[in-house]
Amino acid sequence: MTKLKIFIAVLFATFSIVSTPISALADSYQEKFNDFQSTGNPVFDAHSLLNALYADNEHDDLVRLVQSSAAIEPKCEGLQDGAKCWKELANQPGCFVWSDYLVVAETLTWSGECNNGFASGDGTLVWTTSKGSFLLERVGTITNGKKYGLWTTRTSDGNVHEGPYVEGKRHGYWIFSYGPRIVHEGPYVEGKRHGYWKIRLANGSVSEGPYVEGKRHGSWIYRNADGDVYEGPYVEGERQGHWKFRFPDGEVHEGLYIEGLRHGHWKIRLADGEEHEGPYVEGVRKGHWIIRQADGSVIEGPYVEGLRQGHWIARFADGEEHEGPFVNGNRLGQWTFRYPDGRVEIKNYD
Repeated sequence: MTKLKIFIAVLFATFSIVSTPISALADSYQEKFNDFQSTGNPVFDAHSLLNALYADNEHDDLVRLVQSSAAIEPKCEGLQDGAKCWKELANQPGCFVWSDYLVVAETLTWSGECNNGFASGDGTLVWTTSKGSFLLERVGTITNGKKYGLWTTRTSDGNVHEGPYVEGKRHGYWIFSYGPRIVHEGPYVEGKRHGYWKIRLANGSVSEGPYVEGKRHGSWIYRNADGDVYEGPYVEGERQGHWKFRFPDGEVHEGLYIEGLRHGHWKIRLADGEEHEGPYVEGVRKGHWIIRQADGSVIEGPYVEGLRQGHWIARFADGEEHEGPFVNGNRLGQWTFRYPDGRVEIKNYD
């Protein structure tokens, strides 16, 4: 008798965390317990009771429901934005949907059914702000609280997202339409962009290349509506390696990126034939640069933090030379000017 009382106590402790369907099974358990008591047979225990319940196919239901209730962890209550958790439906208390990214201030409702504590079947999920303003709705199928199959999302500003879910995560080919002419499309794998994506903007610009686990990774190309073309590799979401920028007027920039910034040797060819060549450090010109003009003139000297700084010399195609210091991008101090006829002139800049 002691074992059975403990067994029933555990069952009813479990019932307290689950909604009405389990309460009905609890009543069934109590009835069978009472039946056993009325027999006057002292030799029975929890195992015997379960055997009786198996006969009515009720034990499997209870085990399934108890397992479901135990699976509703972690719940979103008390967690912060960005958490992955089970969110309780505002219009069906005790019923939960999996959230892959919690926004605490948002409220969620579900038009479909709730089975064993989980949203289930076909229906519409609607997100609203804490003040009741519509944010977005998603239409599709839920199994055990998680989205499955093809879903369509419509946001308050008219955007539409379409694609499949598996186990509550985007998985398969998705299309995101932002307004009438902006489209992002490509595959997801287990909730992250993974594979070849194409992005078309309203002005006709197109960018395309691969994602790996949610980050741009590999060779990308950008074709802007104005004719600009940029191409080069990403590594884990940042430009890394040799990039080349081509412009409609013939201007070309090419050189190295490291961790998303120009860093290393670059060469810039302007439309008029002028060339600039030298190093970048963390996105700015720094170090010795040479500027070759189309007529053969050469200007060279150091940059510091993107500005000419230090001793510069300019040798022009006609034989004239200018030599002197720059400070913060401006001539400062004594400069020497040598002319083709042999004259030398000294000028001071302040």
